[in-house]
Amino acid sequence: MNNTTNYGTDNSYLAEEQEKNPSVFQTQDVNSKRVFEDPFLCAQFLRDYFGLDELKDVQPEDIENVNLRYHLFDEAELNSDSVVRVKFPARDAETPPLYVVPLIDHKSSVDYNVSIQLFYYIACIWKDWEKEMKNRYGLDCRAKAFRYPFILPIVYYEGKDNWTADCRLSHRVCMSDKWPQYVPDFQYHVVRIHDYTDQELLEKKNEMSLLMVLNKIQKPGDLQSLQHLVVQEVDAIMKESPDSVMDIIVGTVTSLCRKLNVPEKETDDYISKIRKERRMGYLFENMEKMDIQLERRLRKEAEEKAEEKVKE
Repeated sequence: MNNTTNYGTDNSYLAEEQEKNPSVFQTQDVNSKRVFEDPFLCAQFLRDYFGLDELKDVQPEDIENVNLRYHLFDEAELNSDSVVRVKFPARDAETPPLYVVPLIDHKSSVDYNVSIQLFYYIACIWKDWEKEMKNRYGLDCRAKAFRYPFILPIVYYEGKDNWTADCRLSHRVCMSDKWPQYVPDFQYHVVRIHDYTDQELLEKKNEMSLLMVLNKIQKPGDLQSLQHLVVQEVDAIMKESPDSVMDIIVGTVTSLCRKLNVPEKETDDYISKIRKERRMGYLFENMEKMDIQLERRLRKEAEEKAEEKVKE
């Protein structure tokens, strides 16, 4: 494989490919949302990548997928990537269950206004909580004892560039350092998949980490890293995966193949092996030829641009 092709910066490459193949990137985004809507995968993510002792033993049955659209403001429809509830046992029969509400927002590029977006989501979730507690338990939010659920604002970031946005809400507000007592504030947590090596991810030995490895692939050159993975370790992860999780893995690989312009027949072969045999080895063994058509096209485009500059 020729690795000397100049693809430009990672973000520019993604932007160009997204413009040429919008349906592929839309599929990728949908797959990312499905990941966190799946209790099995979401439980793995919260256990392994957030670092809270209270979540270290969370199981799929503890997670409720809320997945709501909120209409708190007439001018804005707020729809986060994933809103789930992690349920803790009720303290007694008369008390509503305690919830931690992870709010997971998926990003493929740095968004400097994400703290404000998350603030909107949090307000909407709490507003919905007021209605639910009133309808289900007859609780009044104006009562002294009324409490809102704790919300974990999380940004799941797949981009290669460093996350340079400030994680504190108050830092987006003028004069907040002078009058901090009047400014609402929180800090969101960023999980950047490129902070982990492929081997570090696969040491978790679960499906969520395997998907994170696949989602790190953003350009043809990234395929090389997969050639060094131990096929048996990857295949062992998928051996007992629930069918719903296998559907997500298949969707992720399909999106990857389309993004890399893999011929449809070859894509079908890869998917068949993964779905029927629960084996990823066939995919890794053919990495070297997967991107050949895309690489040739990009090289041709680079040569054409060089010729245009010479003419100028």
